[in-house]
Amino acid sequence: MLKKNYNVLVLIQTYNDGEYLIKAIKSMLSQTYKKLDILILDDGSDRKNISIYEKFIKSQKRIKYIYRKNQGIINSSILLTRIAKKSSYEFFAKMDGDDISEKNRIKKQINLLNKGYDLVGCNYVRMNTQDKIFEVNLCSRNEVSRFNQLMVESIFAHGSICFKRSLLDRSILKYDPMFSKLPFPEDFNMYHNLLGKCKIGSVNETLYKYRIHKKSYSEKNKIKYKQQLIKISKKYFKINKKNFFKINENYSSNDFFDLIIFFKILVRNNLWKNTKMQKIILNNFTFIKLIKILSYYVLRKWKKFIYV
Repeated sequence: MLKKNYNVLVLIQTYNDGEYLIKAIKSMLSQTYKKLDILILDDGSDRKNISIYEKFIKSQKRIKYIYRKNQGIINSSILLTRIAKKSSYEFFAKMDGDDISEKNRIKKQINLLNKGYDLVGCNYVRMNTQDKIFEVNLCSRNEVSRFNQLMVESIFAHGSICFKRSLLDRSILKYDPMFSKLPFPEDFNMYHNLLGKCKIGSVNETLYKYRIHKKSYSEKNKIKYKQQLIKISKKYFKINKKNFFKINENYSSNDFFDLIIFFKILVRNNLWKNTKMQKIILNNFTFIKLIKILSYYVLRKWKKFIYV
C-alpha cells in the first residue's frame, strides 16, 4: 500500500527519458495545486538514463519510484492502474515521462472533476526536444464531437487526463485490449472502455505540452501504431455504427475539425456510397472549412518537418 500524503496521485510512466523526466517531475512539483504525490514506474530504463534522474528523485519526499525490467507500455499502464486501485487516493492524474504540465493544470482539472465529471482532459501543444512549440491541439468539448473523434483516434493526450477513483472502483478505466494483444493503442482502448459509462469533460485551456522526439516510444513505433489504430478503430466503428448515424443525423458544427473527423470516418470505413454519411458531410461542409483544413494540414506538416 502506498503511503498517502495528499488526495491526488500523479501516475508517471517512463522509459529512458533522462533529463526530460526531471522536467516532467518539476512541472508537477511546481503545480499550484499542492496536495499531490507522484508515483513513477520505470519500465527498464538503462543505467545511463537512471543516473541522470536518480539523485533528484531520491531527494523528493513526495515521489515513490518503482523500477522493473522492460515489459512494454501497455503492461506498465495496467500495473499503474492496479497500484492506483489499491491505494486510497481520491483523484489520479496521468503524466508521460517526457512531457510538461502547466502549473495550473491539476487545479483546473480537479475543479472540473468536482463539478460532476469523472474524467477530464485539456487542450495541449506539441513541442520538440528544445521545448519549441510547433502545433496546438484543441480537444473536443461537446459530447457528440468527442464520440465522433473516438471513432478514429484518441480524444486527449494520454498524459493530460485526470480522473476520479470511482472509475477504478467500478473497473471501467482499464487498458485491456478488446481485439489484440499488441501494445497499440493503449489509450484509445482505454477511452473506448469508458464510452457511455461515465461523464467526460475538458478544460478549454492549453495545460499540457506533449513532446515529439525521434527516440520516444511512440515515434519509433509510429508506423506500427498507425496500422493498429486503423485496424482497431474500424472494429470499434462497426460496433458503434448504428449509434453514430443516430446522433449525427442532424448534427451541425462550425468547427472545421469536426469535418476532418467525418472525412476520416468516411475514408477509413469506406462509406463513400452510404447516403447517411453523405448527408452528414453535406450538413457540415463549407468551402471556407475546406480551405481551413488544407491550410491546417500544410502548416502542420511544414512545422513538423522544420522543428522535429
